[in-house]
Amino acid sequence: MFCFNVLTMAMGNVSDAPIKLNALFIENIRVPTPILLDSIQTHYKQAFFYQLHNVVGSADFLGNPVGLFNLLSLGVVDIFYEPYQGFILNDRPQELGIGLAKGGLSFVKKTVFGVSDSFSKITGSLAKGLSVATMDSRFQERRRIQLKRNRANYFAGGANSLFESITSGIGGIAVDPLEGAAKDGAVGFFKGLGRGVIGLPTKTAIGVFDFASNLSEGIRNTTTVFDGETLDRARLPRYINTNGAIKPYSEKEAQGQFWLYSINGGEFYNETYLAHVILPGGDMAVITSYRKIILFDIKTLASKWVIKFDQIKSISVEPTGLTIDLKNRRGPFIPIPDRQNRSFLYQKIGVAVKEYNKHCRVVL
Repeated sequence: MFCFNVLTMAMGNVSDAPIKLNALFIENIRVPTPILLDSIQTHYKQAFFYQLHNVVGSADFLGNPVGLFNLLSLGVVDIFYEPYQGFILNDRPQELGIGLAKGGLSFVKKTVFGVSDSFSKITGSLAKGLSVATMDSRFQERRRIQLKRNRANYFAGGANSLFESITSGIGGIAVDPLEGAAKDGAVGFFKGLGRGVIGLPTKTAIGVFDFASNLSEGIRNTTTVFDGETLDRARLPRYINTNGAIKPYSEKEAQGQFWLYSINGGEFYNETYLAHVILPGGDMAVITSYRKIILFDIKTLASKWVIKFDQIKSISVEPTGLTIDLKNRRGPFIPIPDRQNRSFLYQKIGVAVKEYNKHCRVVL
């Protein structure tokens, strides 16, 4: 299963597989419904299996050769099509030269895009598969957050990934045996030592592959920087409640969910958003999930304090805010002078506490 997980993580991604199924056309048919359904199923099953090579050829670990071939063929077509268009649609002789320049530029752009995209997919798939081989869940989570955070700066993101991978591999040799020994004694020590020894070359290779993948992504994206065809997001992703019900779009809930996922560089990405309130002054906000209450700076998206529900003894409503009492000390005071916002946050925290206690009873 370990080897299977590594292979599926490395080979699982398929990008833009060009599946085209021909329609089934039958005239003057007079058959029972089961025979008709069987004919339809047989036709589309066969049509899909005839296209299976396109699915395999679009796998990222192979570099998406189908997509690369399609891009190169389009570039070759542009070499002849652009001059032809310039010669046919215009009487001026110079249009032929302009068409040649356009066709050559299009061929070079599509070639660079396709080759760099294929290289990026290969190295990214290898790094993704090797990350499972490290058997280090914390390293995998940090790598995922870092790739997401540094998506805009490819060179810096690749360099940071390389540095983090090497330092994690070196630190694992010293830390993993100690953690294993503290958990399982002598057996855990040798397990941790083996994990650290495996992790050093594996994590180093992951850093190299991530660095190469980020650089090739940067080269690929420079070919389309002046195309002007990319779409900018019009609004933040919709917030969907835990019960799965789709409600009318709420800009406030979408903003709160975005803030929760972005605090401390994505530290709380696995939390489920519930509610938030902006504090007086507009610089700070308090947000609650189903497991934590977080005070953070809106401008820097850095948390000021984080309180887990298992630390809370009681929450009381004051005339100007909420007071949180912890089990071992007095907790912070949340200043919310507006009565409506104060009641709203207190009610939502009550919902979260009820769900948290219900979950704890189920676990027990």
